[in-house]
Amino acid sequence: MGFLQAPRGRDAWAYGFYRVMAYVTGTALAVMTAGLIAKYLFGAHVGGWYAAGWVFHGYAYVVYLAAVVRVTIRERWPLNQMITVGLAGTIPALGVIVERRLTATRRRAGA
Repeated sequence: MGFLQAPRGRDAWAYGFYRVMAYVTGTALAVMTAGLIAKYLFGAHVGGWYAAGWVFHGYAYVVYLAAVVRVTIRERWPLNQMITVGLAGTIPALGVIVERRLTATRRRAGA
């Protein structure tokens, strides 16, 4: 067994953590995008939560990417799937949609 390989190719904890981070990142990005639209299109005053929210999303996205890399290694995903899932976290709520599809596929496969 190599340095970065899982013994059985399945790691329920890593996949569960990825799922949580997909929801956290997707929700944070959706809220911050709504704030962005309110601020720049409608001229709404946004308080200190706006800047703090973007910082939170940035750190959450880095943790999300680490979770994607860990799942890629543990589940032996192909590289293009890792890149696609990682980039899904850059579009509001798309990370959640991709996570739901991956989970459905995983359940159908019996994992």
